[in-house]
Amino acid sequence: MNFFRISDTGEFHSVQTAWEELYKTSALPIFQSYELNATWWESFEDPAMKLCILCFGTRTRLRFILPGYIKQKIFFLLQNDHADILDAIYDPTDDMLFYCSGIAKMIREIPEISTVQFAKLNAASPLLSCLPYFFGENKCIIHKNSGIPVIEKSQYEGSNLLKFQNKDRHYKMQKLLEGSDVCSAWYPGPFPEQQFKELSVMLIRHYHRDPFYYNSLMEYVKTLYEKKMVRIFISSKDGIPVHLSFVLSLKENAWLSWVSVYNPEIPRIDIIRLINLVRSAREHGSELWFGTGLYKQKIELFHPRLTPLFNLKFSKKEKKVFRFLSRKLIDLAY
Repeated sequence: MNFFRISDTGEFHSVQTAWEELYKTSALPIFQSYELNATWWESFEDPAMKLCILCFGTRTRLRFILPGYIKQKIFFLLQNDHADILDAIYDPTDDMLFYCSGIAKMIREIPEISTVQFAKLNAASPLLSCLPYFFGENKCIIHKNSGIPVIEKSQYEGSNLLKFQNKDRHYKMQKLLEGSDVCSAWYPGPFPEQQFKELSVMLIRHYHRDPFYYNSLMEYVKTLYEKKMVRIFISSKDGIPVHLSFVLSLKENAWLSWVSVYNPEIPRIDIIRLINLVRSAREHGSELWFGTGLYKQKIELFHPRLTPLFNLKFSKKEKKVFRFLSRKLIDLAY
């Protein structure tokens, strides 16, 4: 067994079985699965991106995987724009210091990499405890804290659907729902490609975004939907879809509200959709996890428990001392 690098798509596919076997022993979130990483790469790869998956083991028996790619001399983790929790893939009973120090040495020796960025890094990631191997004395690190809001069953069991911050906000949200003509339900049919395209065009025009992003996103979620890894929660107004929310199954009776496309002209459409999704989760007796983004609204509405994530960045050139600037977002709710 040794350290090695995977740099082409064919080689990526060749380690599928070994990746899946390691993933099963890891107890890591779905974002570390082979299926999501491979599907993301196939959907979002462009000529400016170079695959760079760093591993320890053999191509038939992997012990550690750091899935990434290089773009403009920066090393990113795969799915950095879409996963809510990122990490390496590993067996937690193994020697993480050995793996991380070896991977860090590989990164330092790759001339195409000048900067490494770990965004949305799992708070329990061994990469966090091995920072000296990555950063040393002549490295620069920028750290900030974000989080995944989580609503657990205990928070909406009983008579109250939601735990609002105060009665005034509860009243306003109830009025918002009562006055809304937006209806939400689980979408039962084949992938709604036309509706996705129409909502994407609205977002592109409204926010002046790149069409490539939404074309790639559609291929990504469509593939996962056809593999039954994603469900669609659709919101409509006057019979016309105004919000498509893609929901991942994290585990039995646990959902993650993930990416979405929507009509940006509909006021507070995402908040209305979230409330309806919470209601559906309660009816099914499921836990509901919210993805990154909209922290302020989610905290104000639901008092969620937040799992810290870490965004880390270091440069091979700059000589600075890094420091942690962590703060729990849950403090904002009280």
